[in-house]
Amino acid sequence: MPVACGSAASRHARAVEQAEPRAAAAPACVSIDLPDGFLEGQEVLLVGDFHGTAEIPAFFAELACAALGGTRDLIVALELPAEEQGRVDSYLDSAGSEADRRALLEGAFWNQEYQDGRRSRAMAAMIERLRTVRKAGLALEPPRRVAVLLMDVSTVSSPGARDRSMADAILRALRASASTVEPVLLMAYAGNLHTRTAKGSPWDPGFESMGYHLAQTLPAGALRAVDVAHAGGTAWFCTTADPAECGEKPLKGRAEGSEWAIRLFDRPNDEGYSGTFFVGRVTASPPARER
Repeated sequence: MPVACGSAASRHARAVEQAEPRAAAAPACVSIDLPDGFLEGQEVLLVGDFHGTAEIPAFFAELACAALGGTRDLIVALELPAEEQGRVDSYLDSAGSEADRRALLEGAFWNQEYQDGRRSRAMAAMIERLRTVRKAGLALEPPRRVAVLLMDVSTVSSPGARDRSMADAILRALRASASTVEPVLLMAYAGNLHTRTAKGSPWDPGFESMGYHLAQTLPAGALRAVDVAHAGGTAWFCTTADPAECGEKPLKGRAEGSEWAIRLFDRPNDEGYSGTFFVGRVTASPPARER
């Protein structure tokens, strides 16, 4: 893989421009400093997001690109509502034209008044990058297949029910893949409250997250979760349920540095994370649809 330089956003833009693969060659991916064997060490990898930045979705897309260097097909699970699955599938099969992008963003999800950061330009760009990664995987010899699963639901009775539903969607996808010849790596991207594998939340010690449900169901060693770390900056997010409170806001840093990297702990922390992924300084990504 090429050695990346410059900002995370500019590296991601270059990777998208370079995404047309040569037959039987690995796709061009932005360089990420990964522990040895990191993408081969589990069946399910949970990647915890802080919604509303440009850099974190870009990092995840490049991690998916890096996974094509392994031996397994890839399922990418996103915290987007299943009702948008048809539009996303159509976009992944498209040429990625401006008309195709407009069709993708016509869905109700992207046009809600409440813009929490999951509906950002960066999320739309991540779907575009996954489209080029998917195309690159099919050009490899042997081909690497990339499927995108929208695991969220629009209406649930409680936050806990929503997390259980997302975990069930992942488990169904794994059961379906078990009947295929090729092994699969499933990478799930969701808010870092959902991806923690330990029970509890800052406001509810009994909260059972998506990651917790998966940790209780999957065999030992099949699941790993990493949480985001960044050097501060800005993000687009909501501070209350009022749409008027959504917007660009400052973030305090949790780490220092500039290069994209994953670092593993000696043992999982209290939230059940096995490590962190670092994306440098972050910048807010506004809604994908102009209002």
